[in-house]
Formats: sequence, structure tokens, C-alpha cells
Amino acid sequence: MFEIRQVVTPESVEDAFSALMANRNNRILGGCAFLKMGQKLINQGISLEKLELDFIRQQDGWIDIGAACTYGQLSDNALIQAYADGVIVKALQPIVGVQLRNRVQVGASVFSRYGFSDFLPVLLALGAEVTLHQGGRMPLETFLEQPLTRDVLLAVHLPDRPQTAACQSLRYTASDLPVVNCAVARDEVSRSWRIAIGARPGRAQLVPAASSLLTGKALSEAAIQHVLEAIALLTFGSNARASADYRQAMAKVLAQRAIQEVASC
Repeated sequence: MFEIRQVVTPESVEDAFSALMANRNNRILGGCAFLKMGQKLINQGISLEKLELDFIRQQDGWIDIGAACTYGQLSDNALIQAYADGVIVKALQPIVGVQLRNRVQVGASVFSRYGFSDFLPVLLALGAEVTLHQGGRMPLETFLEQPLTRDVLLAVHLPDRPQTAACQSLRYTASDLPVVNCAVARDEVSRSWRIAIGARPGRAQLVPAASSLLTGKALSEAAIQHVLEAIALLTFGSNARASADYRQAMAKVLAQRAIQEVASC
């Protein structure tokens, strides 16, 4: 469990960041759904509820999602439901239940870079970007590769262009955390492909060779096999839920299914 000594609700992003930096044990609060999974003493919890970051809007060639949006809001939003074959809604659906999805916030989920996330692989495959108060705007893959710093994530941005996408996950039970998961997207303008593997059990990662192996080429069994060989080069780990070898083998199966699903559209 966790303990919060004080909760503050800043009126601006600058005030929120100042409060965050005032003490090493101060934390941004974003739904708090997973804080109970560890023992943590928070000196000051910083709520962003007054910053109006719960938006979903379409502008300037992007779909912007505010950090305070919940998974429930994403699932119910018509714009997100129609985007990339509804792949985001499909990815979020197995996550425990409606009550939890109505608590988990986009900003906290992305900023925390959870290895078990079903959301991050889909965002990576779709070519999402993020905006941070101090770090500015950058591709999501760049953010995930950086060391964890103290900052405030403000928004996630999805490219507003036609994409065909699919997601797959392996779970021992329907609402369990994933053992391994996968997302595949094809940009219908450039015809480029992106494949992301998550729950390795490390944080989600793009398959670097996927685009060059599939983009602009006729999809064949040989091409898919080359992609699966590239997936095997990613680092997989073992824990109580599964071995590294099992995760690697299942990641290949999930990727092949997702690639074939996208190719059939």
C-alpha cells in the first residue's frame, strides 16, 4: 500500500512542476491505480485535476489526448473508436474491468513505462508522440529510451492519417496481466509498417527491422519469417510468470497473427 501525507491541486503546469521538484518524495498523481502494488511513502501528492488535461481533440494533423484522460474515456470516445480500426479500444478492453479503466490515466500510464502495459505497444506501432513540460515534444520511442526524469507529461499525440492496425496479447486468464503482447500498424499513405512487442517483461519496444523488411514489398511467408527472426533479436526476460524462451516464442506467434490480420484488411 501507499501513504500520501498531503495532496495539492496546482492551478498551472508551472506550479505543478515546482511542487514536484520541491521534494524528492513528491509525486504526480494520475489515477493511483497501480500505486498499491508497492510500498511507497509520498510526501506530497500533486493532482492535475485543475489543469484541464482530460481532452481528446483533432487538430493540425494529429489527435491529441490529454494526460488526465482515463482509459474509460478513450474507450467511449467516437474518434478513438474509429481510429486505426479501433485498435486502441481493443487493446484496452482486456484490462481488468470498467472500474479500473475509469481510474487509470493516460499520462500516468505512459510516463511510468510499465512493462506490462497493453497501451504502450499500440502507441509505439501507431507512431505516437508525447509532450512533456520540460522535455518538450518527441516521438514516444525516444521518450521510452531516455532515463526516467522528473517531469510532467501533458499529452499523447496520434498521427491523424489512415492506418490499419491490430493487437494481440497472451494472458493466462481473461483479465490477467499479459505474459507478452504485440501491436502491428501499417500506414496507408506511406505503406510503412511498425511492429512493437511489450511485456518482454520489459517496457514495449519497436522491432527495428520491421519497416525495412515489409515496407513497399509484397507480403510473403519469407518476409514474415524475416520479421520473426528480427523479433528473436529483442531481449526477453524470465520471471515468475514465464521464461524468456517462452516469451520469445509466443511473441513470434502473436506478431505473425497481427501481421496477417493487418494484411487481410
